[in-house]
Amino acid sequence: MTMAALASDQYQLEKTESDLARVRAEYQQYAYIISHDFGAPIRQIDGFMSLITQHNGQQFDEKTKRHIDFVMTAVNDAKTMLEAMLLYSRIESMGDDFLPCELDTILNDSLQKYESQLREARVNIISHQHLPLIIGDAIQLQQCFENIIHNAITFRKPQLPLNLRITLECKDGNCLIHFKDNGLGIPKKKMGDITQPLRKAHFGEKHQGLGMGLAYAKRIIERHRGSLEIQSEDGHGTEVTIQLPCPKKEQTGAF
Repeated sequence: MTMAALASDQYQLEKTESDLARVRAEYQQYAYIISHDFGAPIRQIDGFMSLITQHNGQQFDEKTKRHIDFVMTAVNDAKTMLEAMLLYSRIESMGDDFLPCELDTILNDSLQKYESQLREARVNIISHQHLPLIIGDAIQLQQCFENIIHNAITFRKPQLPLNLRITLECKDGNCLIHFKDNGLGIPKKKMGDITQPLRKAHFGEKHQGLGMGLAYAKRIIERHRGSLEIQSEDGHGTEVTIQLPCPKKEQTGAF
């Protein structure tokens, strides 16, 4: 390959990275505007409904009270979704600096947070290899691990103990961390957008939530120049694979 061709390839790579950064910045701004500015009318509805209930509540019949309850539930749901989208839009801009961090420690802390739920779910951690030290935002990476573990607990098969296999694979300068469970799995029609915000694989009282867990996790991993992939079959469990770049020796020399 000639020097001219190399220069052209380098230019195209830099242009692509620049375009991607611009699109991400525009998306973050768009998500922030939606979640922040749209919150104002919702807060107004909330405030006026509270005033109406406070001053006139005793005059309402049971049907009107139920209708007001429906409105207030919808308002609270909208507020929760907007707050979640605001947090999602700030994952890159509000994150901490990247520093050397032990993935083993992060994983153990994540498992400890759900210790009682894991015990209740009769979880069997089948395999846990030693995870490497990487360069990253430890708080966000722990949030990512916690979301994946929480999903495994939430979407388990109630009649069976939960098997959660956590394994490590190093390939082509990347660390691949696999979280594989034997839970409910994800319906095929949901797989295409399951890592998008506000997308849920399962509904019902037992599976409450916004559908933001995997969206947060994917966004966090992308901030670390990695990727998150999901393999699943309805009724036959789910495998979440996180790919993170392995740090160079000089980046971790002090540790």
